[in-house]
Parts: sequence; structure tokens; C-alpha cells
Amino acid sequence: MPLQVLDHPLAAHLLAHLRDKSTDPEQFRRLAENLTTLLVLQATYGIRTREVMIETPLKTTPGKVLDQPLAAVPVLRAGLGMLQPIVRMFPDVAVGYIGLERHEDTAIARSYYSKLPNLHGRYTLCLDPM
Repeated sequence: MPLQVLDHPLAAHLLAHLRDKSTDPEQFRRLAENLTTLLVLQATYGIRTREVMIETPLKTTPGKVLDQPLAAVPVLRAGLGMLQPIVRMFPDVAVGYIGLERHEDTAIARSYYSKLPNLHGRYTLCLDPM
């Protein structure tokens, strides 16, 4: 899968406010949710779709729907703040969790928890603000 880079003025704006030490906790959560929404839109840009016929109030017309199930795996704990906007956009997303901690001296990550759904065939988003 090719790398997706979010280079958008709104994302830069949100990130600047997230980094501002004067941002209060409620505003921080709202900014993080908005930035996560932009990140997910960019990250799912290449997801597979399929054409279906849908009935509108006026006629039958073609439409596109996702043709690949999704999974979201937040890295505990910081990634949890990114989960809610994804669940709101994709209510049937499968969710798993990974716990990682960094050794203070070597900075090498060690896994202390892993609870994953079946990821086979799923378009999987790893959630970590770091």
C-alpha cells in the first residue's frame, strides 16, 4: 500500500492548536477528533469499493460502497483518543488493542498487551498519535 501523506492547511491548523500549551482538555479532545477524521479520510483513500445499484426517490442509479471490511487498532493509551471518530464514521469496524511501552534506557518498545480481531482481509488502521 502506498504511503498517504496528509498535507492540508486545516490539518496543520488543528495540529498547531493541539500543540499549544494553552489548549484546554475539552478543546484538545475536539481538535484531536477533527484531526483524526481528516487522517482517516486520507488513510482510506485507496480502499477497495464496488458498484451497486441503489434506489433513490426518483430512480435507480449506480453508487459505490466499501468492498473491504475495516479494523481499527489503537495503541494503548494514546491511540484511544483516535478511536471514537472512526467508530462514528464506520459503525461496523472491528476493534482491537495493542499495549506497548518503551524501555527507558534503550527506547526499545515492548508489547505488554495484544487483543486483536481477525485481521485477515481487513483494511486495518493502526491508531497512535506518536
